[in-house]
Amino acid sequence: MSWVILVVLGCVAGLALGLLFFGGLWWTTQRLAASSRPALVVSVSLLVRTGVLALALVVLARADVSLLVGAAVGLIIARIVLTRAAINGRLPQIAASGPGTEVRR
Repeated sequence: MSWVILVVLGCVAGLALGLLFFGGLWWTTQRLAASSRPALVVSVSLLVRTGVLALALVVLARADVSLLVGAAVGLIIARIVLTRAAINGRLPQIAASGPGTEVRR
């Protein structure tokens, strides 16, 4: 297979991995205020997200280095897109409920 095709396939995989990783980070941060154990939520989320990402990158690297290069590009693109979407308010916000989540003015 041509290296260009492999880079493009890797980029698609990287986009999917980036959406999973950074989307999972957003999901985690949205639920921290309502959690009774925020440290546990953050720790488990970090381990799961990092483990899935690392495993997928190892699989891609073993298949072909062009896939890994494309995945790196896809991860960077996903990070930029999700960061801008969060800054512009395009990601839905979850209303926190529970003790200590009252809006203070």
